Amino acid sequence: MSDKPTVLIDEENERALVSAAVQSDENWESFNREFDVAELGDCVARTVAMTAQEMEARGETVGPDELRPRLYAAHKDKPDFRAACVQAADCGVAALYESYAGPVQDSIDRRREFAKLQAERRHHEELEAAILDPRRRDWRALLPELNGRKNDLSSDPFLCHDVFALSASCDAGQVLLGNEWLRRTDQNSLVSMAGTGKSVAADGGAMLWSAGLPYLGIQPAEPLRVALFVSEDDRVTIGQQREGLLAYSGEVLGRGLTAEERELIRENLLIDFSREHVGEDFVPKRLEPVAADHKADLVIINPLLGYVGGNLVELGSKMLRGDVLPALQRLNAGCLTVLHTNKLGREGMTDISQLYAATGGAEMANIPRGIVILNPTDDENIFRLRVEKRLTIGWTDEHGSFVREHYVARTGDPMRPAWISLPYHETRAQLEAGETKPGRPAKCAGKHVREVFAREGCSEMEKGDLLDRLEERCQVVRKTAENTVNGLLSAGQLTVARDESRKGGGHKLQFLALA
Repeated sequence: MSDKPTVLIDEENERALVSAAVQSDENWESFNREFDVAELGDCVARTVAMTAQEMEARGETVGPDELRPRLYAAHKDKPDFRAACVQAADCGVAALYESYAGPVQDSIDRRREFAKLQAERRHHEELEAAILDPRRRDWRALLPELNGRKNDLSSDPFLCHDVFALSASCDAGQVLLGNEWLRRTDQNSLVSMAGTGKSVAADGGAMLWSAGLPYLGIQPAEPLRVALFVSEDDRVTIGQQREGLLAYSGEVLGRGLTAEERELIRENLLIDFSREHVGEDFVPKRLEPVAADHKADLVIINPLLGYVGGNLVELGSKMLRGDVLPALQRLNAGCLTVLHTNKLGREGMTDISQLYAATGGAEMANIPRGIVILNPTDDENIFRLRVEKRLTIGWTDEHGSFVREHYVARTGDPMRPAWISLPYHETRAQLEAGETKPGRPAKCAGKHVREVFAREGCSEMEKGDLLDRLEERCQVVRKTAENTVNGLLSAGQLTVARDESRKGGGHKLQFLALA
């Protein structure tokens, strides 16, 4: 490969190569190695720009309607390339090439530099192997070259030669989500069990973060260009999620979306519904070209299991470490992957198991720099998000103090789903008290209070005895039982029937009755 290959679009053989490349996977591989995927976009832009210049030189009107028939005629034997040119022309001719030239050249330079470094490493390893080979008699002659190669590697951007030169703070432009929770070139994960609402969380985040708006309590650094890859949700499902955010924006954001914010979502969010690329083809043939073309800041893979193309335990590590992370370095983008948990009961996960709950084994906990887990609670209407890795997600309580948990509730409309953030202290107290709604007993301990009274066959019960029965029946600690009873007293479902003094003095006995 030459240092600076040029695509000469007026050469018939190179036009044929581009046409063959976009129509044949086999030729695409050779094209990708020869010219780089980004240069195909460069070629399309030049074709449209040069056609427009020729028309202008003849004094003809230039616009999509005038360009379309000219491009069809010029490339009638190359339907895919022709379609790409027509699409580019429809997007506007003015400054078309200018918009391509910088990013395309940056992408080419980055990939070429990365390929050069890989070649350097391979040659370095071959020299070391040759010197250590007992069959080589000329090994001493290879030493000067090996030392020279070592000196060349000193410029490798992935090697750090001075730990004291490393910054302890992140440049503002590197931050994507939270207080440095997700940075460029990092991969983080959202984990939950099937049916909980992972897609509503990830897809809704893609929409609002692309407008620079918070979702799930997570604030983007700015309006982000997002490439969302969905392997399970269809177009209708995404449309319903959009309608959920619009219909319940007052609850989600505290206000409606402005016209400018809607336009940001339209411009910044790209959704890929392709089901064709899985396994080892997904990242190089779909994710990276699409994200590069969109100039994505954030890539969301929902879910990772839909693209691995096999056993996640065996293939997940290879895809993330071998494909996704290197691609993020080339794209200078961050990634949020959605992961399933292993099969769990309604009680969810214990604190010990949460970090390693994702399907795929320990690697699915080791690779991501940040992990947040979505879990149901004892209240069927309230769900808990808990950050398990990189605590800089930015969640605070009503007083501005850092917290590791964020509570959310569903809209209650399955045709217009969205997550609504809840106040931290109020929701936590509600869960601890066992309340779900005013006037309704808790799902766990609260619902057994009436059964305890019925089993004992009495109309009133001493508070300490009631707490003992609830501890035994619900397998909860004393504090939880006390919170439940106090919550039911506050809600008016239990009343204080009477107070009775103990014999010999001391604290009074309090007898409770059902309201």
